[in-house]
Amino acid sequence: MHLCRCVLNARRFVCVSLVVAFACSCGNIPVAAYTPKSKLVRSLRKQAIKRLEKADPEELGGKCLIAMAFYNEFGKKSHPKVQSAVAACQKELRGIAPAGIEDNIYSSAIACIFLCKLDAAKYQTEIDLFMRWLEIRQRPYGAWGYPKGGRKHPKTGDTSMTQYVVLCLWTAKENGVPISMDSATKVCNWLLRTQDPSGAWGYQGNDPGVGGQPRSLQQTKIRHSMVAAGVGSLYVLADLLQLVQPRRQSINNTTPSVLRKAPTEIAVPLSNQVDKGAFRSAIDLGDAWFEKNLIYEGTQYTCYYMYGMERYQAFRERFTGRPEEEPHWYNVGVEFLRKEQQASGGWRIGITEVFDTTFALLFLQRSTRMILNPTRFGGTLRADRGLPDGPWKLGKDGRIEQQKIVGPAEEILKRLENDADLEWTSEQSPDVELSNDPEERAAQIARLERLVRAAKFQPRFVAVKTLSRIRDLDRVPALIYALSDRDPLIRQQSRAGLRFISRKFGGFGLPDDPSEPDKQAAISKWKHWYSSVRPDAEFWE
Repeated sequence: MHLCRCVLNARRFVCVSLVVAFACSCGNIPVAAYTPKSKLVRSLRKQAIKRLEKADPEELGGKCLIAMAFYNEFGKKSHPKVQSAVAACQKELRGIAPAGIEDNIYSSAIACIFLCKLDAAKYQTEIDLFMRWLEIRQRPYGAWGYPKGGRKHPKTGDTSMTQYVVLCLWTAKENGVPISMDSATKVCNWLLRTQDPSGAWGYQGNDPGVGGQPRSLQQTKIRHSMVAAGVGSLYVLADLLQLVQPRRQSINNTTPSVLRKAPTEIAVPLSNQVDKGAFRSAIDLGDAWFEKNLIYEGTQYTCYYMYGMERYQAFRERFTGRPEEEPHWYNVGVEFLRKEQQASGGWRIGITEVFDTTFALLFLQRSTRMILNPTRFGGTLRADRGLPDGPWKLGKDGRIEQQKIVGPAEEILKRLENDADLEWTSEQSPDVELSNDPEERAAQIARLERLVRAAKFQPRFVAVKTLSRIRDLDRVPALIYALSDRDPLIRQQSRAGLRFISRKFGGFGLPDDPSEPDKQAAISKWKHWYSSVRPDAEFWE
């Protein structure tokens, strides 16, 4: 059973006899102040970790959520839970046929987020496959949802699923993985159109359709978890698409002078297809809804909702530039979890004990905040991060970030063709933006194909990476040729591209460190497959 089924088919939560409502704006119930390192919180986390040590959920998304929580807690990529989740991701990619993965939105998005944060360069092949799966399953109107031919909600977008894909898009982009800005724009507009007039969101979006007015239709099945999903996703997209200039306060100038850069210019929006006024109004209304309705006790799927709340508040802090060390929403959440923790060390408030415990642990860790600013909020919850290799810049909120080169194809192709001594590593290799003009695009692709035979690594790698991400059967001969490349990174990139284009996600073998017979066997199988779909195919020699 996938995570989505687990969430939706869980027994309804039976409300406790006394439901305590609290508003984050007035703080009318006095509570203690907490951080993830407070004594009580550390105790709750320790018991939760003990409960999850032997947990092994069937769902890939559940395995990856547990692995993220353990990685947050101990900072060890070698931890058995972390490595077990990596192995499960790789097994999933080998074992699932394209026709059978449409019902796996949650797991695909969460697995991709997990691998990006663990090591985006090392797991580039797996990340690319998960990202392409998600890309082809986006509905034309912008959201993600249940299978079109299924009995449950085949025609509507699912707010719950969509929030995880939005987070996946942001995480991928932050880690140098190319994403579709058109995809991000479409989902942003869907979220604007499906907001309730009250500022909330429902479970299945009641959509007036592309071109429809935001908040023109009332939404159904409004839940706290869905409101956190909706407004939280908009804050994620605010950062991803650079839609609205953040209202950030000045950062304390404590950065060593050697690392200081000139003041950052105002970010240029990455999409002109989103109404900025409607966007600003939507996040303001979402914030106002929670100022009136913030409760935990008595809500549906409470721990799932609490992790969504933590994510929403982390991105809201990033946007406003007003971080809170002991915010009211967190303090009351800690008190609630303290009362509800079971003798086993876990929680069961709406889904299953394993999932509820994992969501509660991620809330207690303030895990999204750690991802957004690991150098500031690390310590015992993540201590193995250093300066990135290669060119860097001082990024948002004072973070040190690796520079990523993105540019028009013409500019990058000239540098590659001039045989210059470039300093790009595979992680920093440029993302080539091909022209939208059909003739120009065809010419650029032809130049990239010539670079597949280049003498130097960097032109070959950029060419194969770009060709791998074009959904075009005509590119297959070049990628089959690249399977014989002497560099393992180029072979792996070509392998990922062939799997993506063919939709044969298991591929035809070719291990990361193949022998010459391994290479020839894989090349032969790919040629046989391509000849079956293109009988007149001509292959490179």
